[in-house]
Amino acid sequence: MDEERFIIEVEKHTILYDITHQYYKDNVRKDKAWCLVGGVIGVEVDVCKAKWKSLRDAFVKTRKKSIPSGSAGGSQKAWKYSDIMSFVLPYIQQRSSKSSLGDPSQLEEIERASTPGAASGSSGPPTPTPPTYTHTPTNYSSPTTYSPTTSGTHNLCREEAL
Repeated sequence: MDEERFIIEVEKHTILYDITHQYYKDNVRKDKAWCLVGGVIGVEVDVCKAKWKSLRDAFVKTRKKSIPSGSAGGSQKAWKYSDIMSFVLPYIQQRSSKSSLGDPSQLEEIERASTPGAASGSSGPPTPTPPTYTHTPTNYSSPTTYSPTTSGTHNLCREEAL
């Protein structure tokens, strides 16, 4: 697959990457767009979707790595599709990072407790109390399955071709 041509073709269909698009959550319309992309490129829809996910994930990952952190942060070689995929930048949402230590007040308590001499009258260093975590199970509805036709293309693509 010519990946540059594929990226250019995906760029023409904002419904595939713009989460603010009016029909972004309309899977029928998105499938039609994927059919158009697959038709131009000559690749099945499922392959197109997987390739886009792979390219988008690689783009996001290289963007994170390009921001040096710490004193050892050096420059990285640019990913070969960074420029051509730059149209996706306004649509990438940064996920909030979460501390693995839990509540910040618990961290302060642990730091105070582990400071030498903090616990007066004890024979040794105090043992910090680990944070407690709770898990709330999520009730997911049963997944909807989609089965392609025997030719490997979606029915939607085949109907449009008729």
